[in-house]
Amino acid sequence: MSEEKTVYLIRHAQSEQNIQLGRVKNGEYIAGLFGAAMIGLDAPLSDHGKKQLLTANLKLKTRDWIPSSSSYSPKPELIVHSPYIRAKDTAVGIFNSCPLSSSMLELPWFHERTLFEYIPYLGYIPFDTRIQQTNDWLKTRQEKTIAMVGHGQLFKRWLNAPHSPANVEALECVWSPENGGKIWIKEDGKARICLASSQGQGNKSTDISIDAPAPNHNPAPAPAGPVMT
Repeated sequence: MSEEKTVYLIRHAQSEQNIQLGRVKNGEYIAGLFGAAMIGLDAPLSDHGKKQLLTANLKLKTRDWIPSSSSYSPKPELIVHSPYIRAKDTAVGIFNSCPLSSSMLELPWFHERTLFEYIPYLGYIPFDTRIQQTNDWLKTRQEKTIAMVGHGQLFKRWLNAPHSPANVEALECVWSPENGGKIWIKEDGKARICLASSQGQGNKSTDISIDAPAPNHNPAPAPAGPVMT
């Protein structure tokens, strides 16, 4: 059986869809939903999101790795990302030319939650099947430290957390193969790492609480609502 791993969950930079869904939160329902529908699921990064990546890349280059105040933050041996363009561009933008020797890999199932996956089917949430697929994949990996670039609702569900992380926020987590696989935010109070300013974001996600207990790793169905990807 594989051992515990350090897993950095990094949400993609601000996307054009984030801007449109931010309009919905601000009361511009029709314009925001129409704009989000026109963009589609595979939304590109916004101009602000591209600036976030420049900041994050520079921060990693000048500090050799994530500027955590933890006593020890190991560098990732592998970087994986969602197949959506905003996540792929974030992974390349953050880690390109950084002093890391890690390889980069795309996981085809590691994408954001779809509208269909909010609908319970025969007593279970279809979204959880892909989350379990990620746990099963991690069990096969020899690397002890992996950075995973993905999406807000994906990380929220996997962590069983009350909120999504902010754009370009890195969560230093512990993953264990026990009970089919479980993940939780490192409990040292310093596990949330801001790689770039969220100023100007269309969506203002509330940060995940570091003081939250390790989650029940058989997630309960999450309430339906606007998908903040």
